[in-house]
Amino acid sequence: MAGVNVGDWEKMFDKQIEAFTEITNKVQLQAAYDLKDIVEKRTPFGKPELWNWPASKYYVPVTLQASWDLRIEDKIIQLINETPYAQRVEEGWSTQAPAGMLRVSLLEWPQIIQRAYREARR
Repeated sequence: MAGVNVGDWEKMFDKQIEAFTEITNKVQLQAAYDLKDIVEKRTPFGKPELWNWPASKYYVPVTLQASWDLRIEDKIIQLINETPYAQRVEEGWSTQAPAGMLRVSLLEWPQIIQRAYREARR
């Protein structure tokens, strides 16, 4: 590399690493929010008329769907639903989502990442 000293090369390298880190963070954040949106749309909102048992007088429709929480910490993405029956619904308890919500959405993760990457590069 004629004409480029080590200090200049290090600065160029640092800038490339910084740009890469920035786009990686954007992609991760966008993909996480996209996944949350997809999972929320796949989450049943509750139709007591489809149930084999009477609805509790305390049942509030859309509780499960509205209870998704996205947490991102140290590059770890967590999509959590602490509704007491969320795990049962994920395991096929609901006729509205017999394959679950999160599992089927995670199958789309490669496409979600690709879309987020394309958007981050704009």
